[in-house]
Amino acid sequence: MAAAYAALLSLTNTITLEQTPRHPQISIDDDGGLIEALQERVDFFVGFLESGPKKGADHFENQIAEAAYAAEDAIESYMVDRVLSGDHISAGDYESAILCQNLSTVIQEMDSIKNELELQINKLDDQEGSSSRARHGQKIEIEDLHPGSSMSTISSSKMVGFEDEKARVMIMLTAFDSKPSRTVVPIVGMGGVGKTTLARNIFQDHLIVEHFDVRAWVTVSQEYNVDEVLKRVLSSIKKNHEENENLGEQVHKSLFGRRYLIVLDDMWSINVWNIVQRLFPDCCDGSRILVTSRLSKLVDELSTCKVEMKNLDGEDSWSLLRENVFGQTSCPLELLDVGKKIARNCRGLPLAIVVVGGLLAKFDKTIEYWAHVAELSSFSAYVEDDEHCAKILSLSYNHLPIHLKPCFLYMGVFPEDYKIRVSKLVNVWIAEGFLKPVRGMKLEEIAEKYLLDLIDRNLIMVHEWGSRGKVKSCGVHDLLRELTLREAQKRNFLCVVRANSSDNPPNMTSQRRISIRLNKKEFPWNINSLLLKSHPRSLIVSDYKVLSMILRSNTFEYLQSESFYSLSELRTNKKLSRILRSLIFGLLRVIFVIDESFNLRLECDLHVLFSLVNLRYIDCVGKRRLPQTLASSFDLMRNLQVLIVKNIEYQCDELSSIWTSPQIHHVRIEKTSVPERPLDEQRQHPSIVLENLWTLKGLKNFRFDEGVVKKIRDINKMNVTYVTRNENWSQYSLHNLGCLQKLESLYCSFYGPRKNLKRLLQNISFPHSLKKLSLYRCAFWENMTAIGSLPKLQVLKLQYCYFDGAEWSPVEGEFLSLKYLYLKQVNLANWNADSANFPRLEQLLLHELTSLNEIPLDIGEIATLKLIQLEYCSKSAAFSAQNILEEQESLGNDGLVVKILD
Repeated sequence: MAAAYAALLSLTNTITLEQTPRHPQISIDDDGGLIEALQERVDFFVGFLESGPKKGADHFENQIAEAAYAAEDAIESYMVDRVLSGDHISAGDYESAILCQNLSTVIQEMDSIKNELELQINKLDDQEGSSSRARHGQKIEIEDLHPGSSMSTISSSKMVGFEDEKARVMIMLTAFDSKPSRTVVPIVGMGGVGKTTLARNIFQDHLIVEHFDVRAWVTVSQEYNVDEVLKRVLSSIKKNHEENENLGEQVHKSLFGRRYLIVLDDMWSINVWNIVQRLFPDCCDGSRILVTSRLSKLVDELSTCKVEMKNLDGEDSWSLLRENVFGQTSCPLELLDVGKKIARNCRGLPLAIVVVGGLLAKFDKTIEYWAHVAELSSFSAYVEDDEHCAKILSLSYNHLPIHLKPCFLYMGVFPEDYKIRVSKLVNVWIAEGFLKPVRGMKLEEIAEKYLLDLIDRNLIMVHEWGSRGKVKSCGVHDLLRELTLREAQKRNFLCVVRANSSDNPPNMTSQRRISIRLNKKEFPWNINSLLLKSHPRSLIVSDYKVLSMILRSNTFEYLQSESFYSLSELRTNKKLSRILRSLIFGLLRVIFVIDESFNLRLECDLHVLFSLVNLRYIDCVGKRRLPQTLASSFDLMRNLQVLIVKNIEYQCDELSSIWTSPQIHHVRIEKTSVPERPLDEQRQHPSIVLENLWTLKGLKNFRFDEGVVKKIRDINKMNVTYVTRNENWSQYSLHNLGCLQKLESLYCSFYGPRKNLKRLLQNISFPHSLKKLSLYRCAFWENMTAIGSLPKLQVLKLQYCYFDGAEWSPVEGEFLSLKYLYLKQVNLANWNADSANFPRLEQLLLHELTSLNEIPLDIGEIATLKLIQLEYCSKSAAFSAQNILEEQESLGNDGLVVKILD
């Protein structure tokens, strides 16, 4: 039901945006209460979907989604007509009547779906009866330890590539002397990586069999049944159990005084452990509980020590595939290269390798067939062909809460092995309307929570951590990516258009998100033959070149012919505005460019791009100044949430409208000075506060005037650059920067004569909320009290900065929260510091400090310090770092790492 849920949330966000006060004042007249009635129906369906999966409800997904889409179409078409026609205050009787008629029809349709849905659910409930056992008896799988069990096909192979993990777990299970008390040993990893295979291999190892008096294996699903868990434990201990006696008491009595091993496989919730763990006695006899789970957070609650399963490398992947196909015999030489290619295509996931091996073992071992499988496996096509593999990989998705499913399915728009910037992912999730508002939380905070939840479930992998311990970039395993694409296209959540039209879905009329996977060589191609059947809300393209080609396609030929209609003409010509809105992109909300590496100038296309007044997400590249005609266009983009414009230079008066856009979340306009609104407009709209603004990046010579600071009071991240040749820092009102008490991350760069930079910090005030501060080309006096006194500062980065006298003597009591210190090309020579100056420092990174005499020896005494890294620093600094390491090792501190790069 992910598509239906996403459609309902999107509709709710659309209603909210259209009712947000803005300038010019445009809102929906709702004297008849239709919007309120519509929202009531939407809230019902949202609550129904959030309550959990219901039998018989799946086939209602398309009906719910289509009803939500119809309502959204009616509202957005009505609003775009009004915007383009310049009708900002009231609408004509005809337009209003059409909107009311359309909304009334949707409300009736929703009522019909609701009634039919309730009848279906009640009917199924009556058929199943009230017994929870009848409804949930299949929620837990009890695996018998014999070759005929469903587990045997997965775990029949011997362990390949996990010898180290097996040895570690074996030691943890059998180390009686060091840990006689009952201990939990968790194995964590993504679905299909081999957790169960490893646990099964250990469970059956003869050393384990001899070491423990009794053993029990239970497979626990997301919706566990405690009684079945206890029954399985009892059945492993004794043949029969007393029906009339309490199961918990029987388990405790049967285990008491015996060294036991209990495996709880595929655990999804800590609750099952909280219930059963008191029934497992601790007699200090070396008893163990082995747990496998996909959830890192869960196993962290169980134990401080865990075994994490990683994907196999190329050699081990081939060994596992070869064993599954040929057993103990060797592989024919003619199949060796193509076989290794197939193994590589499995991306190190043992489950996938076993499934493909089973496929190859069933057919003739010819190079032609293996080459065919290699081609299919490069796109993970075998996942679709093999029902067992598809079910295993789908488990994680099927068990996701409904609010996470749209976010996870959206990961399918990214290419294979793509390194996804989290900041970009969060912005597009917001613009797509996937996030359900929570009181007291920004949408960015909600998105971060969603992302961490998906990471904890091992559905998304972390590629890179930021300096503050937050995820900076992430990715999706190829097999899981194929799962998202399969589910997304099956549910009309995402349509992928490829060059070969025969591969594209025939039904384009209901597609809201279209991913164009084409390159330059595949153009010219009549993309409109497909797109004209649909009015997409989101267009996802590979790069700016593809975007430019699409914008220049015959869809917009009439706009770029002999003359282009100005926005003022469109506003006064309702016929033209309806023509524009009727285009395939007329109601487009998101233009998402995946790869930004191609630096294409889109200046000639910007007038087309900025004509799409329904856009929420703009990411484009310009050249120098934006065309003057775009000023009025930007004013009309009343729903714009994310604005990214690159390579614009000088002052950009056209974009000053951001100060009256309360819905804006993210602004990045490189090398641009965005002025405040004219004084007359400030007086007209003094109370507009950009409550949603989270990020403001790329601005030049930004003035922190009192009025601007009030508008951006809730901002979280800021990136500004100052270029000046005089000492008049007061003109930028940098003292007002301290008023931004929700600002957590600040990057400031300064360009000008060094003598002018010395007075900079005397004119600046930093907010106490700062957690990360990056300064480029700044000058300091002997101490840095203005920075060191910031109580929450965790990350400090100084690049090309200057110290008076090339000396830094931190003051005790400052930098109390600092964890990460990065210095690059700083003129520091004498650094007088000890462990009391940076009591929580974890990472010290020094880059090109050629004048530094030494790192203070006492720095090594900081208890939290984990890393000292030097790149191209002086030999004396490197020597002092080595001395610190040797001294700490002599004191028994093995946790410090020193890296020296020349």
